[in-house]
Amino acid sequence: MEEKYTQNELWKLYEKLPEEIKDVMFSAQTGDYIFNICQRNGIEDGESISFVAKSVGEVLLGILPPNKMAEVLAKNLNIPESRAKKITSEIEHFIFQPIKNHLENLYKSVLETKEIKKKEEAPPKRDIYREPIE
Repeated sequence: MEEKYTQNELWKLYEKLPEEIKDVMFSAQTGDYIFNICQRNGIEDGESISFVAKSVGEVLLGILPPNKMAEVLAKNLNIPESRAKKITSEIEHFIFQPIKNHLENLYKSVLETKEIKKKEEAPPKRDIYREPIE
């Protein structure tokens, strides 16, 4: 159930982010962390490292919940769940932990937005106690 976003939609999400998350997203240090974590965990081909970086970006944008990241990595990189969890744990420690409060606020607002959309999209409930008017 992966949602696809256009480049324009991704930039709109990015523009709404707090500065602290933006700084982490494009930081050279974040790239180094991702590369080193991948190397330590046997992820060495460029395509797989790029996928890990993309997943980190999706978490920072509010698209991929952090608790789903290990599952996504295991599935898409075709690696054991235990290795995906280890990679995710290191990413959480080095990248997400320093901005934990900002990420929590981001996901809180993402959940609220999704709940509002669900309410708007929900069809009106039929009142079984009223008779239809002809």
